[in-house]
Amino acid sequence: MEAAEDGLSYTFTLRPGLKFQNGDPITAEDAKFSFDRYKGANDELIREFVTEAVVVDPLTIRYVLSKPWPDFITIFGTPASGVAWVLPKAYLEEVGDEGFKAAPIGAGPYRLADFAAGTEITFEASEHYWRKTPEVPTLVLRVIPDPATRLAAIQNGEVDFAYGVKGDLVQQAMAQPDLRVKSSAIPVTNFCVFASMNDPESPWSDVRVRKAANMALDRDGINQVAYAGLGRTSNSIIPHVMDYYWQPPQTPYDPEGAKQLLAEAGYPDGFDGGDLNTSSDDELAELIQANLRSVGITLTLRPTERAAYLQKVMEKKLTGLVLTGSGAPGNAASRLQQFVHS
Repeated sequence: MEAAEDGLSYTFTLRPGLKFQNGDPITAEDAKFSFDRYKGANDELIREFVTEAVVVDPLTIRYVLSKPWPDFITIFGTPASGVAWVLPKAYLEEVGDEGFKAAPIGAGPYRLADFAAGTEITFEASEHYWRKTPEVPTLVLRVIPDPATRLAAIQNGEVDFAYGVKGDLVQQAMAQPDLRVKSSAIPVTNFCVFASMNDPESPWSDVRVRKAANMALDRDGINQVAYAGLGRTSNSIIPHVMDYYWQPPQTPYDPEGAKQLLAEAGYPDGFDGGDLNTSSDDELAELIQANLRSVGITLTLRPTERAAYLQKVMEKKLTGLVLTGSGAPGNAASRLQQFVHS
């Protein structure tokens, strides 16, 4: 990669001999085609800075910016954004979007062999991968929504790995000598969004109420119950493992102080806070609900199927509190730009 001195372009040269999983060569035309059709999570941010993708030659592509953007590479290269993913132009134009959904191909070490919605996905090693053909010929990703069933599957030898096992189940797994529990520091943060804070009729519009809710959260207790103490409490949407991270002062767990703030805001007996919207982590939502209930704020859990949940988030149709999170890689600046920059 070569960055222009004025910061207004980035030029990439593709490795010669790269192939898609159907054997077609990967070219700069594929990269331009993929960028031009990109409609991912960072579409608006990318289009604000990047004006066009230019094919210089069959293996060279240049991205032209309207103004310097120090975090271009950070956003461009993250798997969470998908901006840099290259799709096979000829194949996609041949089969169309629906055909590609049914039989997608990429350039990674494994190709999709079978897909059963909501059940499992089967991958087979690709002989066209540029590094080497993987030694494990087949991978099967099973969908097991219930954490207890997931743990039972690995205990019974039905699966080799399981992730997302939390709380008491982690303690059970750690107590078994034939199982190995591994935690890793990944850039994922969970946080609540005050979806109704700009509604003057909502109690959440009062900053004292929002501070009270923050003070009512027993972060250490939640970490112990939900994550067996393996998580890390934070007072920021920025993960501590990111570059340029700054740890802001931690909000103290102070339920009595929270009640006092609520009284000052005109809610000495608490109030109905509306919905607590979530897409998956019901246990975490239940703990937050219980914490806020202890100071007089009642919430109604609204678990929603993920696709519908994300649609409502995009359309800004959720009210009350929204339990969400992000695992997008990057640094402190890119995280702020993605979530709070306007």
